[in-house]
Amino acid sequence: MNISVSVCECGRLHEEKKGLPQKLTCECGLMKWNGSTSTWADQETFDLRKQAHAIFDKRWLGGEMTRKQAYRKLGLHFGQADKDTLKIWIKANAQGLGRDK
Repeated sequence: MNISVSVCECGRLHEEKKGLPQKLTCECGLMKWNGSTSTWADQETFDLRKQAHAIFDKRWLGGEMTRKQAYRKLGLHFGQADKDTLKIWIKANAQGLGRDK
C-alpha cells in the first residue's frame, strides 16, 4: 500500500493511504477525503460536499444518464468546491429528489 503525506492548511502533516477511502481529520477541525482531488474543508463544507455527491449519485444510479455522462455534465468537482457553490448546486439539483444526506 502506498502512503503519501497531505499538509493541512494549518501546516500539520497527515498520512494518506492510497487506495482506501479515508477521511482525514486535523486537530484544527478541518477535514478532507484522501487523494489529490479533495481539499481541506470545515465541517459545514465537508457535509455539503457529501450531500451534493449523494444527489449526484442518485441522478446517474437512477438511470437518468450513465456515470460517465453525469461526470461530463457536472462541470464541478465536489471535493474542491466551496460552501456557496455547493449550496447553489444543491438547490438547483435537489428538485424531485428531496433533501439527500
